[in-house]
Amino acid sequence: MKRIQFILIPALLVPVLVYIRRFRTQLFDRLFVAFVGLVGSLFILKPEWTTLLAEKFGVGRGTDLVMYLSIIALLFFCLSLWSKSRDLEARLTANVRAQALSEGSQRASHEEKKP
Repeated sequence: MKRIQFILIPALLVPVLVYIRRFRTQLFDRLFVAFVGLVGSLFILKPEWTTLLAEKFGVGRGTDLVMYLSIIALLFFCLSLWSKSRDLEARLTANVRAQALSEGSQRASHEEKKP
């Protein structure tokens, strides 16, 4: 085993374990992250497998395949975060609007009771 593998495997598996233990996500998400961690670990331990897989897909080198898959994963991650941000923004807007309407109606009823 090469020295870099001793660094890369914990660098990959620690975030996977933190994600699985700390974040309350759906089972599918946790299983997907665990799968990615397992496949990543295998590719770190057996880098020649990426070259074999790349040849099957018609890509020149395993490094290129890993780069292409990483770009796709990054785009998916960015879209996922953007979607969650838009959802949170919409919910915040609805809550602020409801609170403003509630406070406005309370003030109006309070002012009507004043002589």
